[in-house]
Amino acid sequence: MYERVIKIDTTDNNTGNKYGRDVYTVAQVKDRLGIGRNKAYSLCVSGEFPFKRIGRDILIPVKTFEAWLYTSDTDNT
Repeated sequence: MYERVIKIDTTDNNTGNKYGRDVYTVAQVKDRLGIGRNKAYSLCVSGEFPFKRIGRDILIPVKTFEAWLYTSDTDNT
């Protein structure tokens, strides 16, 4: 008669992100911010937020990225 709709929580309980990891890749940051790939790489290498380079991969810790994202920047207000 009626269908029951259940929302599935895709976030990981430990990290709070839908990818279930402690780090984001540049592609995930790009998607999260809605920006292009080149801009995402530019943010990383400019020092906007901390990252780790593992081989050729750039990994951004979720906690520090989220802190950066949600802090107010007084220069842009």
